[in-house]
Amino acid sequence: MDLSSGGDGPELIASQLDNSDAMQLVRQAVLFENVELLADLFKVNPWVWNRVDRHGRTPLMLAAHNGKLNSLRTILMLNPQSLELVNERGKTALHMAAESGETSIVLELVDIGCDAMKMDKEGHCALELAQMAGHNEVAAKLIDAIR
Repeated sequence: MDLSSGGDGPELIASQLDNSDAMQLVRQAVLFENVELLADLFKVNPWVWNRVDRHGRTPLMLAAHNGKLNSLRTILMLNPQSLELVNERGKTALHMAAESGETSIVLELVDIGCDAMKMDKEGHCALELAQMAGHNEVAAKLIDAIR
């Protein structure tokens, strides 16, 4: 399964804020890594993958930001397009994982083809975000991935 991001197609922007009960359940399932519930919620509410919370995070970005590897894998299995999404600030799941210091998530996303050099709207790639946040281990892994 090719999940690479960084194609030449139009950017998929997730910008619709959603505070519905369904999205609250999705967020809880992500954070508690209840992958069975998460899968059920995605099937019943197929629109949830590209909605954002008040912090501009899709379910995949939430999983990446919080180091929830099982949730991340489940979301990508259910909706591979999630990997292509950027929020209104141009951040991807990789950006969020890098700036929060989630090494295992960063490695997973890079391994499946995320573009480590993709810039957000402020002109920062994941490596720069990791460095600015003081996450040296993540920065080192991204440097290795870029080489």
